[in-house]
Amino acid sequence: AVARQMVSDVPLGAFLSGGIDSSGVAALMQEASSTPIKTYTVRFQEEGYDEGPIARAVADHLGTEHHELVVENAGFTPDDLWRIVDHVGQPFVDSSAIPTHVISQRVSEEVKVCLTGDGGDDMFAGYDRFRWAAQVDRLGRLPGPMLKLGGAILSAARRSPGLRSSGIARRTARAIEAATEPANLRMAAIESLFSKAELGRLIADPNLLSITDRDSPRMSELPDAAKEWTQLRRHMHLGISQKLPRDYLVKIDRMSMASSLELRAPLLDPEVTAISMRLPDNMLIRDGVQKYALREAVRPLLPDVVFSHPKTGFSVPLHRFQNDAYRDTVMEILGERTGVLSLLNGREIDRIID
Repeated sequence: AVARQMVSDVPLGAFLSGGIDSSGVAALMQEASSTPIKTYTVRFQEEGYDEGPIARAVADHLGTEHHELVVENAGFTPDDLWRIVDHVGQPFVDSSAIPTHVISQRVSEEVKVCLTGDGGDDMFAGYDRFRWAAQVDRLGRLPGPMLKLGGAILSAARRSPGLRSSGIARRTARAIEAATEPANLRMAAIESLFSKAELGRLIADPNLLSITDRDSPRMSELPDAAKEWTQLRRHMHLGISQKLPRDYLVKIDRMSMASSLELRAPLLDPEVTAISMRLPDNMLIRDGVQKYALREAVRPLLPDVVFSHPKTGFSVPLHRFQNDAYRDTVMEILGERTGVLSLLNGREIDRIID
């Protein structure tokens, strides 16, 4: 798949994050190339978001011509936001469009085609949400009254100053809420940006609140064949049929083409996806290790550091991007000119912004 997608009559490169997917693709590209391939990494100043050192270790191991693109903190500009909105052309909630836009702009100055690791997490069960879903499914076996009581106790406790901003308390509350949903809606509950309780506080119009119900056909309907699937495969199907085409591929397509850069994803090659569909669950997640088959397939090609660091994903430290221009733009979007505030609870909006 990698060799096929390297066919190009314009300069070619690879996005390299230091994760298993992009590193594996880069390794196979370098194997197939008689000269050093060009690899590109986005670096953030926020340490927990910066995979630059790992990507550099991979590039050194493979012998690629490596380039690092630094995105500075407090780098928000309204022009960048509106450029992204113009090119996406639809409501879009994935903040990783920002680094994708940045890297595409800069990479397009040197190459016109890049291979990426997109699709590896979708096809080989690499997302944390698959592990969370298994834990939520276990919670879902508890009696309903016990779950509701636990949720009520935690909700009350979270109003105390010590737990109000606790990430662990919020995740636990979300897990309990998701566990009370029917099995086929739990992944949607895990994925939702806001919980039902949070939406209830945020949305002022009861008619609008009623149409945010997660029980919509695209999230709840599974094909007849799903009766024979494991729960992991059901969760994966929702991601592959919904999240991948509606979010991830929209993001990389719009943001790359905005800079006249073509991105190709070998891990979504038909032959690769056909193999992934035939794998049993224990070749996807084994003893808590995700993407087991893919991990073992590329292990001989890569340095150990790729397999020993925690997964970070292609995310941007938004909390470090906030500056005066950021707040002004938020207020402009939510201001009277757009009418958005008439649909929402102003006090809750102020709390979120603050």
